[in-house]
Amino acid sequence: MRSAPQTLFPQLHPGMGDLPRVLREAPVRVVFGGEFADEVCGSYCTVPDWVAVTPLHRVLTQIGLGTCPVKDIGRWLKHRWLAASRKPMIPFAPTLPEFIHPEVRDEYSEWFDRRQRAASYEAPGWRYLKLRLECDDYATMNWEGTSALNLRRSFPFLQREVIELAYACHPAELIRPGRKRLLRRALEQDVPARNLHRKDKGAWGCFIVPSRYSPTGKLPDLLKPLIRQDWFPEPPADLSYYEASRLEQFTLTAQNFSACLVARSLV
Repeated sequence: MRSAPQTLFPQLHPGMGDLPRVLREAPVRVVFGGEFADEVCGSYCTVPDWVAVTPLHRVLTQIGLGTCPVKDIGRWLKHRWLAASRKPMIPFAPTLPEFIHPEVRDEYSEWFDRRQRAASYEAPGWRYLKLRLECDDYATMNWEGTSALNLRRSFPFLQREVIELAYACHPAELIRPGRKRLLRRALEQDVPARNLHRKDKGAWGCFIVPSRYSPTGKLPDLLKPLIRQDWFPEPPADLSYYEASRLEQFTLTAQNFSACLVARSLV
């Protein structure tokens, strides 16, 4: 994160952090990414919307025909129960990290409950897809980072035409039978079948992460209202990977924000 361009929000994508080095070795004009393909083309993200508009007898029929896995019964029951309880699945973290100030965590929990209940009253058609579109902050973050390097960031699956195509489909068209049906149909002439129709779910690769980290220094004063008192300004002597990476994000955001204020005052 510290090797990426200095922008208001830290660049979390590893590729963004590596861009300055890449630019020293080769000319780059556009950074292309497949973000939001899972939501548009049919994946685990489609299951809540599929359950909302698919009656149980159709699920049982498709299982009998072998076009649905038996696990779909459990998925159907789970999401229908959550909807009936006014607690549908929403793509936001239910709680904030433990190192956040208790008052801030309580405020966030209240917001989460309100947003979840509000979602339960929305029309079921593509409700979860709409909620996923609210989580597109990474697009702004990436545009900010690439603009600092005079590059263009391309998100083809976030284009209006592609999203409208997804809305025009029934959720079952995207995941039953099989997932990513739109993507595979569109690229069947361009991508080898062994890649396009692979059975594995894919992975980021194998890497080893140390189980504990030591803090690199004191937290910036700007974070005092957000971090719990016993963690500020010096966190505990050792941190988990989860805690350390998120505190690093907070620290970079505070440092970059302070730098922006200083630069603005000099103009």
